[in-house]
Amino acid sequence: MSLQSFCLSCNRSTNQTVRKEFEVLYQENEGHWWDKTIYQIIECGGCSETTFRKLYTDVAMQGPPEQEVYYKVDLYPERDSNSLKAKPSRYVPSRISELYSETIATYNSNSPILCIAGIRAIIEAICKDRNIKGGNLHFRDGSPKRKSSSLPGKIYGLMEEGYLTEGNVEILLHLRFLGNEALHNLSRPSKEELKLAIEILDHVIDNIYVINRLGEELKRKGMTRGGHGK
Repeated sequence: MSLQSFCLSCNRSTNQTVRKEFEVLYQENEGHWWDKTIYQIIECGGCSETTFRKLYTDVAMQGPPEQEVYYKVDLYPERDSNSLKAKPSRYVPSRISELYSETIATYNSNSPILCIAGIRAIIEAICKDRNIKGGNLHFRDGSPKRKSSSLPGKIYGLMEEGYLTEGNVEILLHLRFLGNEALHNLSRPSKEELKLAIEILDHVIDNIYVINRLGEELKRKGMTRGGHGK
């Protein structure tokens, strides 16, 4: 059996093959109530990614007899054309990678407050991984710098150790305040704000972990070629 469903890896609707299907039908002996749930394991015809699909319907959801049966469709992992896919990297520490994947999951499941909390947790985890315990706070009004072990202080500490540029610091501090507002006042960041925040965080992670490691690998390969007289 084939169907059309959105594939997050392909980032579009693709042909999917139903590999397994299980149906549960409930019907009351007395009265007119019935409902049906269909569970499916589906495989993308483009990339072979396997996911889960659930269809639900009941008597209250139906129209006139001549119309087709209506089903509510849920996909697991949750996804649509606005969903994001976690970008795995062997250079990123496992704890940070796990936090990142969980944060992407909260974004895709429309849990904005949890998502922004996850972004803040990733920033904290990066500081811990780089052994940054604090730094000198900078003030726009020209006040003297002040040593601090707060999250802003740690972010400045990342810059002082050469892991971040001044522009990166401004970005991270913006995300930190967004996190405080969302968590303390229960305000909901927009989907667009969250997507932008995650995209910026991707660049920060690349700057700290991926680009430097790729550079080191290229240098080692260059030295190896040189050792062979090339």
